[in-house]
Amino acid sequence: MSPTLRTDERHAEELAILYEISKTLATGREMASMITHVLAVLHARLHLDHGTLVLLDPQTNELAIEVAHGLTEEERTRGRFRIGEGVTGAVFKEGKPLLIPDLSREPRFLHRSIRRNLSGRTVALLAVPVRLHEETVGVLSVDREGGVAQGELERDLQFLSVVATLIAQVVRVRKVLTPALPAAPNPQDALSGVIGESLVMEQLFDVIRRVSSSRTILLLRGESGTGKELLARTIHALSPRRDRAFVAVHCAALPETLLESELFGHERGAFTGAVARRPGRFELAEGGTLFLDEVGDIPLSIQAKLLRAVQGLGFERLGGQRTLKTDVRLLAATHRPLEEMVRRGAFREDLYYRLNVVPVMIPPLRERTEDIPLLVDYFLATFNREHGKAVTISPSALTLLTDYHWPGNVRELEHCLERLVLLTTQPVITPEEIDALAHLLDLPKEPAKRAAAPPPSLPRSVQELERAEVVAALERTGWVKARAAKRLGLTPRQLGYRVKKYGLRPPEEGE
Repeated sequence: MSPTLRTDERHAEELAILYEISKTLATGREMASMITHVLAVLHARLHLDHGTLVLLDPQTNELAIEVAHGLTEEERTRGRFRIGEGVTGAVFKEGKPLLIPDLSREPRFLHRSIRRNLSGRTVALLAVPVRLHEETVGVLSVDREGGVAQGELERDLQFLSVVATLIAQVVRVRKVLTPALPAAPNPQDALSGVIGESLVMEQLFDVIRRVSSSRTILLLRGESGTGKELLARTIHALSPRRDRAFVAVHCAALPETLLESELFGHERGAFTGAVARRPGRFELAEGGTLFLDEVGDIPLSIQAKLLRAVQGLGFERLGGQRTLKTDVRLLAATHRPLEEMVRRGAFREDLYYRLNVVPVMIPPLRERTEDIPLLVDYFLATFNREHGKAVTISPSALTLLTDYHWPGNVRELEHCLERLVLLTTQPVITPEEIDALAHLLDLPKEPAKRAAAPPPSLPRSVQELERAEVVAALERTGWVKARAAKRLGLTPRQLGYRVKKYGLRPPEEGE
């Protein structure tokens, strides 16, 4: 952080950073990916470099680098310490923060992973313990270069301690869940985290393996709830950029006034409340992967600026004059009919062709029903662990769930299984239990068989299909728009737009 910031400006910036970190850690995604993003934020916004999270390996009783920003895999592997050994080991053993203003004069520093040559440079090291229930489970450390004043270093150390407290909760969840997770068939294959053995999923896996190592832009296409972000994270994990940040932007969840700032950043004073310079997601994803979810919801006013960035021509922060360029691998996703939007002028044709280099189609759950038993087993195991229960499912109930058409796809199945585990009073889920809880599960009492695809002689326009989906969701939720939006995988604002677009009203209002 710039030393010229006043105390009130710094306080506002710290709150903004903590808010962003909290949002990241609340996503519930894989721990390494979340912590990598946190370290990237510390680097970009506070100039805290070489962020490293070290955790205790219970099998060897050694400290090992779990996540690091700016390290190669080889450097990360070298970073192992005995408890009490070196700076990291000392912080772990004593359970107290440590500030070293000049590493070149610190005899305990072991040069295990990075900073092999500190000659002529003043680099401070800040290290804080990660503690759970009065027990130290790891160490979070960062560098600060440039001979920073002692007072500012101490404030950085205090801030880092707060971040370590947030990270500790993620470590706690990992410690609770990891021992019970089923072993992946191939620990080296990141695709083992994507559940599916059907032919269509095997074909999808084959495509992903082929394209993951390239820098080509991928457009993930599929209905809401099919797992587009999970697949994007998997592609990143399989790519050469796996050790750098994965940064996701949910374009539909941000109003137009904030989306541009989120993507490209802003300068101090660019708008009311911009008390400090803030890098955008393009900058935070430097060297890694930037995932634009629901890219079809990006307003036309921002699409032109996005096109320039995608073309490699750079971008400017809001309120800035300097053109910036970053090295990112771009992944985009949408459930919207971009071709129809291009025809209507709602989406730029040139941007569409830039993003649609390699389209990856993700099948809806109704097209891979043989995967539903696998998903049910996985979600039951997950929610039993989370809620301290041991619920199983009868074969007839599993058949009932397999026969349901799941318009909300995997996300809807996941939510249904969590509600069943939470609400059931029986050790085994039966069809009768599903029927009794149907009004709370947001399912019809008798789940319908999957509808056959309409014959080719009866084509329906995209708008007709969209309207029918919206009406069905509203009717099934009693016209409670928040619930209908959740079923459709939309935000309330997006659903409101569609209700207005199609002139929809509840039955009593339409008479």
